[in-house]
Amino acid sequence: GKLSHVSASGNGYIWGVNAKDQIFKCKKPCNGRWEIVDGTLKQIDAGPAYVYGVSCNYIYARPVDGSGSWRQIPGSLKYVTASGRDEIYGVNSDDEIYRCKKPCVGDWERIEGTLMQCDATINGLFG
Repeated sequence: GKLSHVSASGNGYIWGVNAKDQIFKCKKPCNGRWEIVDGTLKQIDAGPAYVYGVSCNYIYARPVDGSGSWRQIPGSLKYVTASGRDEIYGVNSDDEIYRCKKPCVGDWERIEGTLMQCDATINGLFG
């Protein structure tokens, strides 16, 4: 099936979600052997150690290799990005920007400005 959102971690895995909010992962180099992962998410982003996702404004994380289970992180976001060097970033339903030190446990800090969506690199935040 088609994926509506795809994220390639820096640590060996590609993650994605489809229009039915099903979650998939594929070990790099991905040869088309996608594995379905438990749970449902609207959006997903993988970092070096953890993969983060959102569903109905709830935030979830699990190890990037897919081990363990999804852990809910306190807070409310519509979009999350895990690609920052030391932090994850996200935007809420009011387009307010937040960041949280990795591994995030819910200590969100508001950042000035608004964005509908964002993506982080080791060099900064873009939206």
